Amino acid sequence: MSENEKNEKLRRRPGRRPIEEGSAQDTRRDILDHALSQFNERGYAAVSVEEIAAAAGVTKATLYYHFPGKPEIFVESIRHLASKIHAMIEGIVTRTDLPVTVRLSLNVQTRREFFATMSFREGLKEEAQQFITAEQEGRIHQSFVRV
Repeated sequence: MSENEKNEKLRRRPGRRPIEEGSAQDTRRDILDHALSQFNERGYAAVSVEEIAAAAGVTKATLYYHFPGKPEIFVESIRHLASKIHAMIEGIVTRTDLPVTVRLSLNVQTRREFFATMSFREGLKEEAQQFITAEQEGRIHQSFVRV
């Protein structure tokens, strides 16, 4: 393999970080975390794709590599949040070293603390609803059904 061919294989493509900065999954997760924060602070309509990309430290091209547009970023950021909640609860519920009553108490306490720190901007979902499809809304709903 020639030196040129080796360099071509190592060249970054849109949506990819340098290896030392993490994987594409890390990039996607960073975008979702920053998008959720932006939406929550300022509302759906007030946040642009450019601002989400800047907050996540990626280019617009990278953002579009991972998501087709702002509505999908919103949907996936909410689903990402639901997944975090689910993982936290799962970690508590599956602890066999604790009595059931303690696990239930921790479960309730964890949910309260999480939602208190991640309180949603009033009307965020309603504001975004005009921009998302029924299918996307259904995916958001399904994410929280399992929580």
